[in-house]
Parts: sequence; structure tokens; C-alpha cells
Amino acid sequence: MAFANIKHISFPVTLLIDAQDVGLFWEEFMIFGKFGCKALRASTVLSSGLFFAAISTPAFAQNSDAGTQNAAANDSDVIIVTARKKEESLQDVPLAISVFAGEQLETARVDDVSDFLTRVPGVGFGQPFKSFSPVAIRGASTQDDSPGVDPNVAIFVDEVYLGSTTFVEFDLYDLERVEVLKGPQGTLFGRNTNGGVIHYVTRDPSDEVRARGSVTAGNFDRLEVAASISGPLSDTVYGSFSGKTRHTGGHTINLASGTRNGEFSKLGQESISSARAKLRFLPSENLDIILAADVSKDTSYGTPRYYSGDRSVNDTFPLIPDGSLRQVAQDLDGRYDREGWGVSAKVKLESEIGTFHSITSYRDYNGLLFDFDFDAIVGRTPDGTQSTEAFPFQRVQLENFSQELRWDWKIGNRITGTSGVYYLNSWQRRDEELEAFGLTGSSAQTQGAFPGPLDVLAQEVRTKSIAAFTDLTIELTDQLSLSGGLRVTNDKKEGSLICGGIGGFFCQGVFTSNFDDSWTEPSWRAILQYDVNPDVMLYGSVARGFKSGGFTAFGSGNNPATAPDDVKIPYKPEFSTSYELGTRTSWADGDVIFNITGFHVKYTDIQFAFLDPNTFSFVADNIGSGKNTGVEVDLNVKPTKGLSLWAAYAYQDSEYGGDTLVFGDSVAGNQIQLTPKHSLSAGASYRAEFGDSSYFELSGDMVQKSRQYDDATNSIDASTKFQNLYNLRAAYGFNKNFELSAWVNNLLDKRNAVGTNNLNYFIFSDAESDAGRTALQRTLTPPRTFGLTLTARY
Repeated sequence: MAFANIKHISFPVTLLIDAQDVGLFWEEFMIFGKFGCKALRASTVLSSGLFFAAISTPAFAQNSDAGTQNAAANDSDVIIVTARKKEESLQDVPLAISVFAGEQLETARVDDVSDFLTRVPGVGFGQPFKSFSPVAIRGASTQDDSPGVDPNVAIFVDEVYLGSTTFVEFDLYDLERVEVLKGPQGTLFGRNTNGGVIHYVTRDPSDEVRARGSVTAGNFDRLEVAASISGPLSDTVYGSFSGKTRHTGGHTINLASGTRNGEFSKLGQESISSARAKLRFLPSENLDIILAADVSKDTSYGTPRYYSGDRSVNDTFPLIPDGSLRQVAQDLDGRYDREGWGVSAKVKLESEIGTFHSITSYRDYNGLLFDFDFDAIVGRTPDGTQSTEAFPFQRVQLENFSQELRWDWKIGNRITGTSGVYYLNSWQRRDEELEAFGLTGSSAQTQGAFPGPLDVLAQEVRTKSIAAFTDLTIELTDQLSLSGGLRVTNDKKEGSLICGGIGGFFCQGVFTSNFDDSWTEPSWRAILQYDVNPDVMLYGSVARGFKSGGFTAFGSGNNPATAPDDVKIPYKPEFSTSYELGTRTSWADGDVIFNITGFHVKYTDIQFAFLDPNTFSFVADNIGSGKNTGVEVDLNVKPTKGLSLWAAYAYQDSEYGGDTLVFGDSVAGNQIQLTPKHSLSAGASYRAEFGDSSYFELSGDMVQKSRQYDDATNSIDASTKFQNLYNLRAAYGFNKNFELSAWVNNLLDKRNAVGTNNLNYFIFSDAESDAGRTALQRTLTPPRTFGLTLTARY
């Protein structure tokens, strides 16, 4: 996307506000005012400093791919990225890449990854669970978070591969920038990057003393405190520490689960804390060592599941109207207890024969989920002990060790390259229980499905991956260059599946199965780049991506007698081939940036996890092929001092191929899931500076995305549109080091579905379903939020 070279985000183009919107907003604001003022008066904790950067730095985000360009700008507004594992100006990189400055993410109130992805044109995402956020770039996504299943969009933090969507949902704080690379990136970033890469780059300590602190109070009892400090510890040692804690009181009342402290339970409560520390050693001019450690904790409470249908499923709690998005009636509230931590060591050694890099990391994650209601209805067994569909318990454990060794080299003045090896050893285990019962008269009940109360499932997979790679650039002339890269990867997966209980939803029987297999495949790319002049660059590229095969994580299938052997049969690797043509242009001494990229990508052997309606069992398999053709356009303009404007648009014409089957039925021609056809983001920011070192800034942004589907069948029920999303912010800076800002996100209180489940099997008979009756459970984006933030900087 492109939050452009703007000091911050956009003014809405149109505002469609009715009296009810205004009334509800004002009521919330008055309630917040009483709480917020008290919280801010109590915020003397402030001066330890942290992010919520002053909007004085230009640019929210720019997209070298026609998406967004605004990230780590230095004093000359040159945006530096490391998309090719070396520092380059964004406008000189022949890749589709969007870059977002960490300070602008903070001032824009982009708290987590879901906030961030909503703003990126051409990128789709879902969030059926807080611990599972599938991301799609150019149509490549993974809708399965089971052990050993690799995402199509790889997530990196400081060049360390996270390896699972479990890690995706974390706080964004103390970042230097975020780079979103679109299209296959297997040559340098390795395995499972068919769709692209999201790379979070945190700030490194240096000899500059920096300190920031902020406190935020907002509606829904929001209270946040964040701080960071960085600087020299000696002449050759530097350190930094940052931390953030966020708490909210919940936004949705559950009428059915009982009361807590004499009141109905409030769902959507957040309680998240994170911290990061770094030590940097510079013992000599040619040696740079960075040691890093981070930890995060999430004990959020309540996951609201919104029911939509035409049958009241309980006499006590009749059907809540679809428009009532602040109340639900579900058996269980749900709660999380997640903790992750990691350590890493980065060593850079410069020598006469090139520069050597070593990146060593270890990450550990332990996530618990309790009493999670899956169906969003009040339906229990006759004895009242079991829910119709729920996770009483789920535990996910993940351990990752990785090592990369890389050598940057050159031959003469016209050939440069990087070569290296990579190793990953990842272990993941998931233990869970599932309750599943059909209501009286439903298909599940009349067909005798799920005769027992529980499925008990344990899945464990170890992945070992080793790769060798090289990437080089040859300057054919002063203006024309040719780049090429090759990576060969070997992935081996081995594990076990333990099925217990007689529910039949996850498990067909009680058994233990062991499995293993391996795959060796190349990834490659070639780029031809022509620099017309210092301000205009043209390029064309072709790249091939690879995502390794795997095993179904469920002991279900069409035949209980063969289920133990069925899970031993792997699904095949998935491949992508991408073609790009693009131009990067700068005009009026850099005050106008216009970039455009066209692409065509083909996918084969698409991996897909789905619920078979014939057996109501989970299946993971290759379903066929797909393609996506599109264009991404980015415009950033600074028409006068203090004023910045930006707009970014992405068009995607995606479809599944003629060989693509789901549930045995063809989905040929259907739009690829999580891939909106049209995406638009636009914004503006104006900053007025005064002679006493004070300033005032007003900024805003808007997002419009056309329909995206959660599944390959393109069911309207399982789809959503992100439309009329407006965010506004006003800030006043004073006394050189302080800033007070007021902000509102999701101004019109739009709620968008980021996860949908069809409940017909549990609620209606076959005849009722065939007649068109529907029952849906939806997970929605948060409601409107607003508040005040006080920031101090040094």
C-alpha cells in the first residue's frame, strides 16, 4: 500500500455519517472523557520515553511496487531498505516492495498486525482466532495453522524466520520499519515465500542517545504505557531497551455465559505486554555484533462470536438482531494465555574478500486457549455439560532454531553478489479437545454424527530444512544491469498424530500414526533493470517460488478404517511463477513519486485445508491451480511545505484454474480466497510549525477494499468488504520534547468479518439447508476506538 511520503495519514474523501453514528460516538466520548482525563493526569510515568514518534518525520509508507513508500527516511528523504539483503534506496530496488516507517505506524495508532494489514492495498487477511491470522499476498495464502503447515507469506523479524502464523499477532512497537515484499522471494529469504515476505526491522542501538515514552487512554477502558531508551554504554558497547503494555476492558457483552463480579462478561478484553533488549558491540572498525532478546505475554479475555441466521436457537436468548454488534449469546467466553520469547546473535565481519554475516536465533512459544466457543450460539447437551461446538482446551508449543551464514562478494567493479547456507530445525506440537453436538433436528443429530462428547487430538511435527543460495548482479553498462539468483532447499518433515475420543470431527477412531517425507526443490529469479536517468528506473523480472509438502493434521477422512494410513500420505509441494514489469519515477526534486507495477502469477498444486460437507471431516490436500493478474499504482505528492498527499491502488484479477476441485466440485473461475479485486488507500497530512518550537498537525487516512472470500467456493456468506474505514488524528507539539494527540480509528464504526463458519450442519436439517436457510458464525474487526496520547521524547 502506500501511506506515502507524508507526515502522516489521510483525510477522508467522503464521510457518510448518520445521526445514529454521531449520537453513539458522542455518548462514548463523554464516558471516555471522565476516565481519560484521570488517566492522563496520572501519567507522570511518561518521561522514560518511547515510540509514538512525532509526526515531524515525513512519510507514512511508500510502495516501491506501487503500494506504499514511506518508511525509514533519513534527513534527505531517501528511504533505505534491505529487501535484497543489502542497504539500497527504495526507488532503486527492482522489486515490488512496500515500506512503512515504525514511527508512522505508531502515530497512526497501528497497534498490531491486523491494523497494519488492513491498510495495505492488494493484501488480504483473516483472523478466525486471535492466534491465527492467515495473510494473502497476490492470492497466495495458507488457511491452516496446524503443526508442520508452512505459511505462503513468510514472517521475519530482524532476518529471523518465525515459521508459523501463530507468531503473527503481536504488538508493533519500537520498529525501524516494516518491509512487505510481494511475489516469490525464495532466492534470498528462503522457504515458503510463494506470496511474499513481511519483514519487521527493529531499531538497533547506536551512539545516539534516544528516549521516548507515551501513555494513552481511550474508550473501552483502554490504557497503554510504552517506553524505550537507547544509547552508548561505553566507547564500543551500545544498548537499548523498549517495552509496551496494553489493556482494554472489552467491547461486547455476553448475555449467556453468566456473570463476572456481578456483571455480564465483557468480551474482547486485551492484556498484552512486550519487551525487547539489545546489546551492540563494535570492538573494531570491521566487526559488528548485535545480541537481542525479546518476550511477549498475552492474557486477553473473551472472544466474541457473532451469530447471524434465521432461527433462534434458544428460548432464553432469542436471536440477537444482526445489527446488535455489542451483544452476543454464546456458551463460553474464551480466554488466552500465550507467551513467546526469543534470542538472536547477528555478527557482521568486513574483510578484504567481502563481508561475512552470521545470524543465529532460537525462539520459543507456548500458547494456551481455554473455553473457546466456536459456534456463537447457546446450545448445550441435555445434561448441560457440553457445548454444541467448542474448544475446551488447546495448547500450541513451538521451538525454532535457525542459522544463516552469508558472504557478500564482488568481482571487479561490475559484478556483486551474495552466497550462503541456511539451516532450520523447527518443532511444533498442538494438543486440543473439541466438543461437537448437533441441535435437535439438525443434520448432525439425525445422522448420528459425533456420538461421543470429545475429540482428543495431539499433533507433533519436526521440520528440518537446509538450503544453499547465491544471488548476483552484473552491470552490463552504466545504465543496464542483469540480476539472477538460485536457491536449492531440502525440507524433511516427520511427526505423529494421536487420535483419541470418539467425536468423529477431528478423529475417525482411536489410533496413533507416524509419518515422514522430504522434498528438494529449487527457487530462482532473474531481473533486468534499466536506469533511464537518476529519477526513472524500469525493470522486468521472473521468479519461481516453492512451498514444501506436508501432512494432514487431522485423523479424519471418508473411511474410518483407513484413517490411520490416510494421514501418512503427504500432500505435494505448491509452486508459483511470477512475472513483473515496473517503473519507479521521481519528479520535482523528489516532491512527486509515481510508481507502477504490473504482474502475472501462476500457482500450481495449491495446498488447501477444508471441511468436507459430505463427511464433515477436515481434509488437507492439493486442489489444483490458479492465476492472478494485476497492477499496483502509488502516488505521493508534497505540493507545499507541510502538506503531504498520497494514494495507492491495487487491482487483482484472480481465479482458480479449470483443474481445481473442492469437495469434488469444480471452483474454476472463482476468485482466489482473501484476494480483493480492488483496493484503495489514500491520505493526507498537514503540519504547521511555529517559532517557539511548537507545531500542530492534522492527518487522516481512508481504506476501501472490494469483496474478499474466506473460501474457494466464493460463498457470499463467507465474504467481507473493508469499506469506509476512516482514521483521523490531530497533534500539538510543545516544549520541544512533548506532544499531545487526539485520535479516532474506524470513525464510522464499521465491523468487517475476518472469519466466518457455516453452522447449518449443527442447526438445520438437510431439507432446511437445501431450502436456503442459513446460520453463520462471524468474527468481526473491533469497533470504533478513540483516545488521547501524551508523548515525551529526548
